Amino acid sequence: MQITREEKDELARKLEKKIPIETILDEIRDTFIDKLERICLVIWKDLLNLKAEYNISSEGIMDTNDAGNDTLCWDFTYGTNAYGFDLATVLDDRREGFHAAFILSNQQDSKALSLAFVAIKEYVSISPKVLMTVDTESFSIAWRTTFGVPE
Repeated sequence: MQITREEKDELARKLEKKIPIETILDEIRDTFIDKLERICLVIWKDLLNLKAEYNISSEGIMDTNDAGNDTLCWDFTYGTNAYGFDLATVLDDRREGFHAAFILSNQQDSKALSLAFVAIKEYVSISPKVLMTVDTESFSIAWRTTFGVPE
C-alpha cells in the first residue's frame, strides 16, 4: 500500500514549513481511531524519502528544549525481564532510542558501568555537550571517570 498523492502533498507542505518530523509523526498517530490506513504506518524513513522526492532541505526548526545531536541520553529498563538484566538505551539526534551497546551485568554501580564505558570508548569517539541519565548517580560518575565532564 502506498500513501495517496494528496497525503504526500500534505506531508510535504508540513516538511517545507520546517515542522519537525517527530511532530508530524505524532500528529499522524493521534489521528488513528479504529481503521488502519497506510498513512497511519508512515515512519521516519518515509518522510526522509518525501524530502528527497520534493527536494526539501534538511534543515528543521528545533524546539527550544532540544539540545541537538550533541546530547547523549542513557536510560535503563528496570524489571522488564525474568533474568534480572536491565537494558541501557541511548537516544540519537532524532530523539529515537537505539541500542548502541549491551551492558550485561548484575550490578549498576559506577565501577561496573566504568568498565563498560572503557570498553565502549575503545570503539567510539564520544564527547557530548549534554549527558542525560537516569536518577542514579552511578551513570554520571562512571561517565566522568571514563570520558570526562560534558560541557
